[in-house]
Amino acid sequence: MTNKIGLLLPRSVIYPKISFDIANGLKFGLANNDIKNIEIKTENIGLCNDSKLIYATCEKLLFDGANIIAGYVNPITANALEPLFAAADALFIALDSGMHYPVELVKNSHIITLSLDGALCNHAIATKVTSDNMKNVSFTCSFFDSGYRSALPFATSLNETGGKIVSNYITPLKRADYSLTKLEEQVTEENSDAIFTSSCGDMAQDFFNYLAKSKTLLEYPIYGSSYMAEEEWLAKINYPGTDIKVCVPWAKRLDNPANHKFIETMTSNKSRAGIFSLLGYDAASIISKIINANDVEEALVILDGLEFDSPRGKSVIDSTYNCIHAPIYLGWIQKDEQSKFCMLDPRESITNTDELRRLQYNDITASAGVYTSWVNAYPCIES
Repeated sequence: MTNKIGLLLPRSVIYPKISFDIANGLKFGLANNDIKNIEIKTENIGLCNDSKLIYATCEKLLFDGANIIAGYVNPITANALEPLFAAADALFIALDSGMHYPVELVKNSHIITLSLDGALCNHAIATKVTSDNMKNVSFTCSFFDSGYRSALPFATSLNETGGKIVSNYITPLKRADYSLTKLEEQVTEENSDAIFTSSCGDMAQDFFNYLAKSKTLLEYPIYGSSYMAEEEWLAKINYPGTDIKVCVPWAKRLDNPANHKFIETMTSNKSRAGIFSLLGYDAASIISKIINANDVEEALVILDGLEFDSPRGKSVIDSTYNCIHAPIYLGWIQKDEQSKFCMLDPRESITNTDELRRLQYNDITASAGVYTSWVNAYPCIES
């Protein structure tokens, strides 16, 4: 279909290697699928918050001969790219954190969405909270996370399963002002059963560090978003003295052949196996299925309902919305006895993902056009 692939790469101060991870995942994933003689044309799109710039960059790559482009963008931007790719008879693979929602539920025929399912994981961990008989939950997140879909999916699933959020606390924007004193007061005053927290990177580190010193918070079961368990950061965060339950899209310790191959491929090429290189690697699996198609129309037929083996587990392209459905997993953030830092232990696959996606689609429909959010892609942030 093509011998030139476009790749839009983000920038993030808390994940400074994110662009290299995505690019290496794509490059070595293609090689692992025995795809050769492919030129990858990269373009940096900063914090992914300028849809006009991203549109123009895609247009440039299309004119340069790429008819498959992958890019780390939010769903609003992906929707806006559909007319361009339909007109160019080309395909865009939207790489996504899953912490935004699209503005509406539509099928973009020339857009395939490959997501890390951040919001879906929040749906799932809420059901774990109530199955653990925790009904009254204190919610806290970073100022950064408050601009994404942390609270909505968690609250929806919590309400559906008999629980409720009894207090909310957003931590200060400036790290120098970081404190959880208000949260300590809330859990006591509201008779909370548990705490749910959503942050990423150094903001998650701040939470762990404060937690380790808080006698009050350590008395409560704690549940977290998937990005609290991102393993690059976990490996340098001191264990806070209590395990934290999470739901994640992927973990290094997942035991399946595709994951073993992914880790072997990345490490043998002196690259990191993580959630962002995973996105590039899975994009390569999709591209490898259509690289020999005669045109985009044939490629779209091949992709319709396509199943493939991902390091995440058996994955399938949902024909209704052109998005990839992959397994998600319950896991525990625990102490690595060797390093004394945190580690992620995946325990079990979530089996009710169809029900969770129904709730997620209800959230999208209910909030269509009525909510605001940060426009940059999560977790792309400047210092």
